[in-house]
Amino acid sequence: MRRAAGIVLVLLGLMTEASAQDATFDQAIVAVQGGDPAAYRRFIGTFQAAVRRHDAQAVAAMVDYPLGATIDGRERTIANADAFVAAYDRIVTLPIAAAVQDEAIEAMMVNDQGVMLGQGEVWISGVCRDDACARSDIRVIAIQPRSDLSPPLDPAQQALAIPVQPSKAFKDWFAGCDNTRSCVAIGTGADGGGNAYVRVARGADAADAATAVVTLLPQSDPVPASATVSLSVDGRPLAQAVPLAVAGDARTATLTGADAERLIAAMLRGHALQVALEDGDASVQAESVSLAGSAAALLYLDDRQGRVGTAAALAKRGPAPASGVPDPAPVYPALAMKALPPPLPALPEGLERPSRDETGCPDDTDLAIALPDGRTLWGLCASSGAYNMFYRFWITGGGPPEPVRFVLPGRTDPDDDVLVNPGLSDDGMTLSAVYKGRGLGDCGTSSEWVWTGEAFKPVRYAEMEDCRMVDPADWPVLYRAERR
Repeated sequence: MRRAAGIVLVLLGLMTEASAQDATFDQAIVAVQGGDPAAYRRFIGTFQAAVRRHDAQAVAAMVDYPLGATIDGRERTIANADAFVAAYDRIVTLPIAAAVQDEAIEAMMVNDQGVMLGQGEVWISGVCRDDACARSDIRVIAIQPRSDLSPPLDPAQQALAIPVQPSKAFKDWFAGCDNTRSCVAIGTGADGGGNAYVRVARGADAADAATAVVTLLPQSDPVPASATVSLSVDGRPLAQAVPLAVAGDARTATLTGADAERLIAAMLRGHALQVALEDGDASVQAESVSLAGSAAALLYLDDRQGRVGTAAALAKRGPAPASGVPDPAPVYPALAMKALPPPLPALPEGLERPSRDETGCPDDTDLAIALPDGRTLWGLCASSGAYNMFYRFWITGGGPPEPVRFVLPGRTDPDDDVLVNPGLSDDGMTLSAVYKGRGLGDCGTSSEWVWTGEAFKPVRYAEMEDCRMVDPADWPVLYRAERR
């Protein structure tokens, strides 16, 4: 009975006979595997689609057990599908998924061990079901890390393999960087008090300079059109009469170039940033931003961007030349969707709306969105609170309803089948969600997703864990992708 050969398969794959290499995929399947090329093509296509969707259950159903796997650097035996699903993200890691999910079948190598995907990250083969091998099933027989002999990931694969990084808290400051290593640090009032905050942002390229934006929430109405902001650190004036811009109900003062550098240098040495709203000689409002944690937050930005000890560092400069190269962002195909107007059609067979008594959801909250292939995305409210409505989604048409998951790279979330306060953009290109940590909406998470034709992929994810009067547009972005 053919069984998975474990991690040694990656080396066996390098010894493929030249005849198999020179043959077409279909010829090699017949000659070397003795299998049906059409069946192999269907199986491989289904497997790749499941990996792209991050569908752990579907992948688990295609694996031959027990499976030898490397988890966190240690070889383990996965006994069954339930154990596989529980450890999915540590078995099918992002580099493995990126290496195999879009590989062309004609580029795959076939030998007597099976079909090799990527550089040996995944092997697929026929598994005998009786001693005579009269019956066999096509199965995934190995999933393993890349070998030292494998070439590096290309930029597109590398972009897919970069996980979402967590945000960081440093006393009264908060920092976060996205997958391209573009970073943000935010300082607020002590313990979240006050009505002002400062946001320092910087791209990852060596030539990118930091920008500092001071945001003030006015407590008087109206704000005089001639009003300006004055800044000082520990009572020492730093910048006078900075022009204001309107941002919703807030007023912002933007510092770039040398002005931003002076502000950042002063903050690193100080305890508090004073923000004064003035109209000529008259004081309109005075606020204070705590600088506790500012040095650690800005050092975190330097570290994530590889600038520590360089002339371009914000917090810890050194003699080394300026450095910094952005990581690539993933690029996803995005297909237009269209919200169906009310009255919505009846729920498709297989979907059932929970009762209002169970969920607390208002009536008429269903969402129905037409997908470009003729299927429909249905969103049903699963629970509701004072300012959040939690939705689960299914795709219907052409078979039983398929549950939808919204997976952030590198994060395992049991609630990745839920979007909070979802909405479709006016152009139909993105499905958005905003979770509010409290009614003011100054903390929580926000995300945007595109439909690729097979799965929903994130193009933007931001979060602010602490409620600090920070506008959602200013929350640290932890993941971004491009769409085409």
